[in-house]
Amino acid sequence: MTKSGMMDVIERCNVEFLNLSEDEFEEREVGGFALQIPKTVLKADFFINTPKIKTCNVEHTFITIAMKNMFGTLGNKKKQRLHSRLMEILVFLNRNIRQDLIIVDGIVGMQGLGPIQGEPVNLGLVISGLNPVTVDAVCCNIMGINPYAVEPLWKAYKAGVGEIDIQRIEILGEEIDAVRTKFSYPVLSPRNVITALKTSLKSHIGD
Repeated sequence: MTKSGMMDVIERCNVEFLNLSEDEFEEREVGGFALQIPKTVLKADFFINTPKIKTCNVEHTFITIAMKNMFGTLGNKKKQRLHSRLMEILVFLNRNIRQDLIIVDGIVGMQGLGPIQGEPVNLGLVISGLNPVTVDAVCCNIMGINPYAVEPLWKAYKAGVGEIDIQRIEILGEEIDAVRTKFSYPVLSPRNVITALKTSLKSHIGD
């Protein structure tokens, strides 16, 4: 938080910083797991989801944007255990936690073996909307990814959480065709592996 400059902004704006992992929570059972949902999230007057635009090499997710970002709100200490029912959990969270606004940071995205070991993509975009599923579908189109091939989006669409058909989504601002940038998929291609190795090396040198 300090390195990113976020704490400076928080102090300048005189707002409270809250670690949701230390918040009181309510439990909801999904797929045999007890999800710890922070009360601050459930009772917020206005909730803004602010994800980055990235590909994701976690099995079946393919992207990590608005829907996947909600996974980070959970207070569960060992989130890795939840990955066995990740699709079901993502649909539940995005259907049951109200999101008043989604603002996607697409200024610099990530392709390849994201969300950590990928390659930066200079998009120069900010994408916003009111529905996490629809926002993710628009981002997929920008990234050159078929939203119907992204399992969390498809399942959320089938559950009635949001629209993913780009022809039925109202787009304001830039035309998607004008800003579309083909992202490298999160697969073990030689390019992606080399990028991941470089990223790991830079991380260790930085430490």
